[in-house]
Amino acid sequence: MARKSPIRRTVTRLERTAYHEAGHAVAAWHFELPIGTATIRPNKEKDTRGEVVVGNQLNGWQPGDGPRRQLLEERMVVDYAGYATEHVLDGGIGDYEVYGNDAVNPRSMMRIYNLHPPGCQSEFDEATIAPYEKRLRRRAFKLMKEFFPNVEKVKELLLARRTVNHAEIHAVLGDSDRS
Repeated sequence: MARKSPIRRTVTRLERTAYHEAGHAVAAWHFELPIGTATIRPNKEKDTRGEVVVGNQLNGWQPGDGPRRQLLEERMVVDYAGYATEHVLDGGIGDYEVYGNDAVNPRSMMRIYNLHPPGCQSEFDEATIAPYEKRLRRRAFKLMKEFFPNVEKVKELLLARRTVNHAEIHAVLGDSDRS
C-alpha cells in the first residue's frame, strides 16, 4: 500500500545515499531497464556519494524501432526516483535541481533525443517544460511510495555490501509484482 505522507525518519548521510540510490535501482527494476551496479561511497571529508548504472534503452534506437516517448519518460522517472525516495523518507531537502549530478538531467535528455513535451512540436520553453517535468516527478514520487518496501530491501543490501550488481538486486527484489 502506498504511503500517504513522509515517514519522517532521521538517517545518516550514508543511509540517505543508500535510500537515494536504492530508489533509482527499484525504479529501473520496475520498468525492466537493465541495471549494472549500484554503489554507495562513504566519505568523511565530503558528502557521501553513490551511483546506479542503468542502461539506456534509447541508445542505438533507430526509426522503426517503435515509440521513444515512453522509453524516455521511464528513464526520466528513474532519474527522478532518488530524489522522490528522499521525499517519501522525510520530505526531502529541497528542489530536484540540488541533484544536478544525477546522470543526465531530463531536459538534456529531451534535447538529445529530440523529444518535446506532449503538444509542443518546436523548441520548448519554461512554460511548457515545467508542467511536464512536474508530472514526471509526481510519477516518480508515486512509484517510490508504492515500492518503498522494495527500496528498503535494496538500501539494506547497499549498506551491507556498498556495491551490488544486477543479479543481487534482482535476487533481493525477486519476481514480486512490478505493476
